[in-house]
Amino acid sequence: MAGYLTIVGYDESQNNYQLGYPNLEVQQALQLYLLSIVTKLDNDITESMSIKLSTALKTQDIPTAIQTIKQLFAHVPYHLHGTQE
Repeated sequence: MAGYLTIVGYDESQNNYQLGYPNLEVQQALQLYLLSIVTKLDNDITESMSIKLSTALKTQDIPTAIQTIKQLFAHVPYHLHGTQE
């Protein structure tokens, strides 16, 4: 896997940058890496869940897609910040 992320757009009103990927492999690898960080799950587990979700969406298996999304969200830690409660 080789390549660099590039900035392909910027929304000044939202202060958001849009990233461009050199190829699909880099895009998928980064997405799985970020999903592993957010959910605090091993890469193998997030990859398996990602495949399961993708397959469910492609085959229009909505109950499985919803279940998989719920499983992913259940692993996202919830932190309260004192001043934001």
